[in-house]
Amino acid sequence: MPDGQVLPARSIAKFVAGDRGADGFERRIVALGASEQPAGADRCAWLRTALEQIGARRSRHPVTHRFCRR
Repeated sequence: MPDGQVLPARSIAKFVAGDRGADGFERRIVALGASEQPAGADRCAWLRTALEQIGARRSRHPVTHRFCRR
């Protein structure tokens, strides 16, 4: 996210499915500068556009912990 926060895949999945917490997720994205979601709009399409509007970018994070079992 533009403010340095990570957007968890689970948050995206909950939003797209309309699960509990989806409204808070939408408010967070709108607070960062995205336009509000029109009533009846496709959640996936809106999210894609909203993330572009706020300048979010994808980046792969290297694995921090590795475990070895003998």
